[in-house]
Amino acid sequence: SMAGFPASNLDGPSSYSNIAFIGGDTYPIIIEKINKAKSYNQKIILMISPVFFVWQSIQLHADWQSRWSDVKNNIINPYNNDILGFYIMDEPYHNASTLIGDNPQKNNLMLEFSRTLNQITNTVKTDYPNKIIATTFAYTELKSNYIQQYGIPQNIDWIGVNCYVAFGGECTDSLVINYYNTLANLKKPHQKFMMTMDAYTGQATCNVSNSVETNI
Repeated sequence: SMAGFPASNLDGPSSYSNIAFIGGDTYPIIIEKINKAKSYNQKIILMISPVFFVWQSIQLHADWQSRWSDVKNNIINPYNNDILGFYIMDEPYHNASTLIGDNPQKNNLMLEFSRTLNQITNTVKTDYPNKIIATTFAYTELKSNYIQQYGIPQNIDWIGVNCYVAFGGECTDSLVINYYNTLANLKKPHQKFMMTMDAYTGQATCNVSNSVETNI
């Protein structure tokens, strides 16, 4: 239930999900969602990118340390037993590349962003060493060699690939398997895969075979 979606958004998957991804614009909204997830005996992955990064930017908030401290005091520590981990950022290198655009210093800026991503994940893991840190990469991050070039932060525990049947030929079963095989060669031994279920159908009909799940 991302920012902008109500707590009732958690009702649908409650019968088959034991984890809820939760984000929100205010503490009361986040707490309402946490309590809703708890009512379904779900553990929580807290979306924390807005704590660190300026909206639609790869720049850190000037006061990100105090923002992080505030979230710890108001959300994480009071609900520590309910929070399984943190979703650090969605499709990080894809978003960074999009925001940087055709800047002639793109490589340097991407490298700087990768260092920032490592800094943030290190901060979170230092404060909560027993909690999961997760992200999913867009398939384009593998095709563009961004992950190969800039790496997966050591302290990210769960990783996945977003690739949807609505995208057409870029996301056939065999290609999705190839993306995961590539990621398998890049990840550290302790890093585990998580699967993005293909619920984003766009204008296409979602009709994916079981071959992806059985071959990853």
